[in-house]
Amino acid sequence: MVFADLLRHSRQQGVPLVAVHRGTHAGLVQPNTVAAAWAAVASGGDIVELDVARSADGVYYMFHDGYEKPLLGSDRSILEMTSEEIDVLEYAVHEGRGCGHVERTRDVVAALRGIPLNIDRSWRYWGDGFLEQLAQWGNVENLIVKCRALEPFVSQLGACTIPFPFIPNVRSRQELDLVLAAEGVNLVGLELIATHPGDDLADADLFAELADKGLAIWVNTINLESGIPRFQGLDDQVSVFSDPDEGWGRLPDYHVDIIQTDWPWLAKSYFQQRKAR
Repeated sequence: MVFADLLRHSRQQGVPLVAVHRGTHAGLVQPNTVAAAWAAVASGGDIVELDVARSADGVYYMFHDGYEKPLLGSDRSILEMTSEEIDVLEYAVHEGRGCGHVERTRDVVAALRGIPLNIDRSWRYWGDGFLEQLAQWGNVENLIVKCRALEPFVSQLGACTIPFPFIPNVRSRQELDLVLAAEGVNLVGLELIATHPGDDLADADLFAELADKGLAIWVNTINLESGIPRFQGLDDQVSVFSDPDEGWGRLPDYHVDIIQTDWPWLAKSYFQQRKAR
């Protein structure tokens, strides 16, 4: 099922879609891989978020640069390595066994054509023809692109003639105005960041207005190493280790259509049980 149909069905069912942060990675399965994506779907995920990084010689990989040391045991940035160097790297050894290699974006997208993918961190390359290559590798209807709602990224997407579903990361009313007025983009939703209850975007009435426009509302409940809340502290930590009614359970008040989580099986189960109450 393509993303648009999946979203329509989810709204009819009254259960939000679950987006999985970098796929589900455990045991020998590493983040940002085909295996992690399939594991995410098997764990109840509807959308898989994946990160893009480019090698020094212009080859695209699914990897979140900055995690080279814990994942690859390397002190060098993947952005500074050539594709020849990257291709021979192994993910950290687990009990004496290697855990595979960093996978090329082309191969990952081609292998996951039937799964809606949220392509993150690729905006750095939009001005270099990345979007045109991405369209050749997979099903455009299932390739949700994102960027911070800033120039020049929004304009670069607008200049692309390929109608990728666009869900930008919005952190202020100014950024919201920018994307709502943007031309040439296929704006299907908004990923809204409100770090605390007094935040500029922490307004349920605003969320209702955006939902009335037909825009999908995406909220992050993931907990990042920085400790900065993504949405008023209504997060995975609260939902998993305290009370899900005080975390995930408060998101319907904001007309949320999609939540991004590291715990898809628990989030999916919670919303299904909540509907049955």
